[in-house]
Amino acid sequence: MAPLHCPVCEEDDPETADGVCLTCGEEVVDRPSSASASGSRSAPSHQTDQNDNRGGGGGDAASAALRHLAEAMAGGTPVDAASLGPLIAELRNSTGTVGGTAGAGGIEDLAGLLPAEALNPQAGGNGSRPASKAAVAGLRRTVLTERSAELFEARLRAYPSRSVGGIGAAAAEKGEVLELNAVPGEFGVSSSSGGASTCALVLVSPRTTKGGLSRTTLDEIDRLRRLRLPFVAYVERGDGVTFVRKAMACQLAGTPSGGEGKGEGRSLCRGVVVGNTGDVWPYSMQDTKGEAESLGLEVPVVMVRREDGGRLVRWAEDERRRRRGCRQDGDGGGSDDSDDDDYIPCRLDVSPKDQRSNACPVCTEPYAPGDVAVRLPCGHVFHDACAVAWLKGHNTCPYCREELRTDDEGYEAERRRRLRGVGGEGGGTDGDGFYG
Repeated sequence: MAPLHCPVCEEDDPETADGVCLTCGEEVVDRPSSASASGSRSAPSHQTDQNDNRGGGGGDAASAALRHLAEAMAGGTPVDAASLGPLIAELRNSTGTVGGTAGAGGIEDLAGLLPAEALNPQAGGNGSRPASKAAVAGLRRTVLTERSAELFEARLRAYPSRSVGGIGAAAAEKGEVLELNAVPGEFGVSSSSGGASTCALVLVSPRTTKGGLSRTTLDEIDRLRRLRLPFVAYVERGDGVTFVRKAMACQLAGTPSGGEGKGEGRSLCRGVVVGNTGDVWPYSMQDTKGEAESLGLEVPVVMVRREDGGRLVRWAEDERRRRRGCRQDGDGGGSDDSDDDDYIPCRLDVSPKDQRSNACPVCTEPYAPGDVAVRLPCGHVFHDACAVAWLKGHNTCPYCREELRTDDEGYEAERRRRLRGVGGEGGGTDGDGFYG
């Protein structure tokens, strides 16, 4: 396969997750680009070749499963129930033959010979075989550092009231707090005390910061500067702008000079929330170009899933419409200028995980800098040694049981048929909150 290339960062073999650059969030391409680049990641080529060589769909796989059953019965050895999936699938639609071999006329005739779970390939048995050696070798591994996202947690809270005093408990009691979990980036500030005070939420325009912040956004930040009110900026991934440069645009806009330069006083920006625009989640934002240090990034950067980013934007827009209506009803349609201190209150907390939430689900030992962690395709993270020990005997995630590929050709054919029947491969869990 041709080496990968990020057209935005202009890097060869960049750090990626599911075909997405972890530095800028853009899709990577083959270098040199080829007509086969798109759509080639869903199934390895050797799997496709195996399917193409079957000659008659699932007939060969069913015959192989039938031979396995016959050999097991003749030798008195245990039957690998899950490997009989292709045979069961064909028998369900068969009127008398299986792979060219005379059948007995229906699945009922085998009911007394097969284990109960073999009659339902989706029930049990799926984890009884090892994961594919290639799949295990290709898992994304990371040596944890003091800034690794797995060691931290982040939470954003947005409130409906602009009143600084008492908004937390009162709003929470009424169920009026929008609370979102986030994944911290692996660069910049690794923890934040911004949650100790109330900030204003600023929805940046343009959302990706491409071309610089708009005059409207700069005016809004300038108004907050006059009020001496810190803010948290919301941006979105994409448009070829790296995560660090998105954050720097917001940090510089909050400096006393209004973004003319750095080093002229602490910025009013207390954090940047990046809305994910793709399906990969959790997403570990990285800075392989070293821009955070060279540009002087001083604020934490976190990412929320795509759906939560949409919820946050709708929350802010609904609150603004609600307040506008309240002002018009209450004071005869006062202008925006008469309510110049209007804002959406929010709090961003980024902190180290406690020992309970920072533990490998297999060994229950906490993660620590220097540990090798591995992320399975479903998004769940484990100590590398713990995951590999499990995957030597099971092709499932130890936490959510989403399946990985195996080296069993017959079983893989049946598994792919099952996945197509429920919406296609890759439609499993998304690692919500890392663990559930």
